[in-house]
Order: sequence, then structure tokens, then C-alpha cells
Amino acid sequence: MLPSHFPVPTRKFVYTKRWSWMAGFVFAGAVLVMGQAPDSRTVEFNRDVRPILSDNCILCHGPDAGTREANFRLDLESGITAMLDSGKQAVVPGNPQQSELVRRIISDNPDVLMPPPSSHKRLSPEQVQVLQDWNSHGRITKWERVPEDSGY
Repeated sequence: MLPSHFPVPTRKFVYTKRWSWMAGFVFAGAVLVMGQAPDSRTVEFNRDVRPILSDNCILCHGPDAGTREANFRLDLESGITAMLDSGKQAVVPGNPQQSELVRRIISDNPDVLMPPPSSHKRLSPEQVQVLQDWNSHGRITKWERVPEDSGY
């Protein structure tokens, strides 16, 4: 026989205990999901990469042959992964350490740095990270057609 001060589990107590376990799991799951860093999301070409290239690179490495530098195009998938005149590959999908684009955007040498200092454009550390992550994913996505009203 149990002492009179010892609580006897009732049906209500069992259900409360079960609900508290389930609530604990839901709370823990929410903390894990919400606790992920925003940078852990997958880099998408049109959302993340395209605006950086458009704002900083396409004037000199785009479709206009009159302003194109180094015979290098970033507006075509074939151009992004092309072998450059230097013998190096612009972007080596999945291997940013071998990519000339990554080497140039992180360079301290003003003669190598892209965009060049004379353009008065500078990539932010966040933009550099996006381009490195994009290159790391190994999925070089072409310039997909974007609806005119999308803001690009």
C-alpha cells in the first residue's frame, strides 16, 4: 500500500504527461529549424547570384562585344565554365579553389582583383561568400529567362 501523500497516477495525469512529451518534441524541432543560420540556405542562381553578376560583372563580361573584356562572358553558361586565354577555367563547378573567378574576387592584388578598382565597384563580403557557395555547390545554372515584372 502506498502512503497517503504519494500521488496516484490518474488517467488525466497520464494524458498530461504524454502531451508534455509531444510538446517538448515540437518545441525542440522548432528550435532546430529556427536556429539554422540564414546563410545555410541553398544558393539559387536567379535569386542570389544573378543580381551580383548583373550589378558588378556583366558590363565588362556580358553580351556586348564592344565593352567585353578578356573575351570572357558571364551571361552564358558556356562562358561561365569556359577555359580562359590564361589556360585556367573561369568557374570549376564544385571546386572554388580551382576557379579563376573565385581567385579574382578574393585577391588582394589590385591588378588581379575583380571587379577592378577602376570600376569603382566592390563586392561585399556577403556577395563574395554567395559566389563561393554557388561555385561550391557544383551546379552552374544558366541565365534562365525571368519574367519582365520580376525586378531583374
